[in-house]
Amino acid sequence: MKNKVLAFDYMLTLFKRWHEETAPAGVDFTSLSRLSVLKLLFFASAPKDDKDENNLLGIFDEFYALPYGPVESDLYTAIKLGQLPNYEVKERSINIINPNPTYNNLDTETKSLIEGEIEQLKVKNKDLIIKSAFDLVDISHQWESWQTAYGFAQFLGKQSYKMTPESIKDDRNKFFGN
Repeated sequence: MKNKVLAFDYMLTLFKRWHEETAPAGVDFTSLSRLSVLKLLFFASAPKDDKDENNLLGIFDEFYALPYGPVESDLYTAIKLGQLPNYEVKERSINIINPNPTYNNLDTETKSLIEGEIEQLKVKNKDLIIKSAFDLVDISHQWESWQTAYGFAQFLGKQSYKMTPESIKDDRNKFFGN
């Protein structure tokens, strides 16, 4: 779990760089919401196409279908408990605790994998990082794996249902918006 939290913290640093490269002047990374970063995590973790074997679902493997799209439950809990070392992700903003984080405790292979998946995500939709939270929710709702799991949750009278890594990998509608 600790490695998962550190990997997500590293991902937030890469999201920050991407946001700085893409956002119009005056729009700051800290304005991203918890909902936004949880959707971006899903898109970064999921395979970008049927040939993407090296995805992040081996690390981020506890996605649940909720009304506002997929949520990685371990990281949601870590965020709520304030366990990220360099960021405080609030409901409507992000506080940067350490503006110059180092990730010496995160192995090189994990860092490279995260970097590669974010680069692939940029190719799919470079503006994804500046979409509103609800635009990201709408995009996540296009995924068949979310639709199936959330439909099952509703059938059972629940608010959430586990999305297996296999269902996400096998999703026929890997959609990242336009």
